[in-house]
Amino acid sequence: MRQSLRNSGKTWTQTENKTLRTLAHQNKPTKFIAGKLKRSTDAIRKHASEKGISLRLKSTTNGRTYKYKVKTRSTSNGRKRH
Repeated sequence: MRQSLRNSGKTWTQTENKTLRTLAHQNKPTKFIAGKLKRSTDAIRKHASEKGISLRLKSTTNGRTYKYKVKTRSTSNGRKRH
């Protein structure tokens, strides 16, 4: 049986709104934010959309998002390849 989330069905507080905005600005994944706020990922996405908060992962300085890391492996001559 699925465990009920503590804040399920409750209205959002100003503190929760601020936390959501801050974590989204820090580029945290939706699942991480949901865990912090004890709400479902669907609730996080819906509320963020209603408040105009972007949950899209932003690029890092190397042009890749931090969520997807490219694994490198060494070749026989010691060089790394992707």
